Amino acid sequence: MGYQSRKRNYTSRRERLQKHGRNIRVIGLFLLITLVILLFMNRRELYYFWQTLVY
Repeated sequence: MGYQSRKRNYTSRRERLQKHGRNIRVIGLFLLITLVILLFMNRRELYYFWQTLVY
């Protein structure tokens, strides 16, 4: 049986930070797309609400 190093699954702090940063950016992108879609779907109600605030 060959030698197996326990370092084979080691990830550095920088690699973990890059992986988490990418995940956060992907989640943020999907949240932004969802927000844009919801704002577009409710544009009339938001317009009427805005008109009541500034009238």
